[in-house]
Amino acid sequence: MENIQYAEELVREFLVFRGFTNTLQTFESELGTDIASETVLIATLSKLEVSILRYYIAHAIQSGRRDKVVDLFEMNGNEFLQRGKDWTAWFAIPYIKNPNLDPEFHIYFSKEWYEALRLSVRNFFSEIFNGTHILQSKSYI
Repeated sequence: MENIQYAEELVREFLVFRGFTNTLQTFESELGTDIASETVLIATLSKLEVSILRYYIAHAIQSGRRDKVVDLFEMNGNEFLQRGKDWTAWFAIPYIKNPNLDPEFHIYFSKEWYEALRLSVRNFFSEIFNGTHILQSKSYI
């Protein structure tokens, strides 16, 4: 990221030196749009990561693999807690008899929530690859 900022500054200096003020204005305008969309994508990715982790936990519990949830918390617990307080309650989930009935967690065990997550992930990838030229071949279609 530092190299990109350095290159952008060099372009700015060149445009100012040559007196290309209109081009500089366009350049600045397009940079603002690029950074804003990147920020939105990063925020969305962060939210999706949390949701996918929560899906993993719910799926592991439904599959009778509470040990995998405990392992996940042992490996990543400190990181989860640093992200925010909303993870605190999740540390109890392996020890709750029926977390799918608990008001704190029941939504994560529903088919509707899973479908919304699946659609969100699909939309995210569509947004990422939007405008990317993907070669299409009859052998892959």
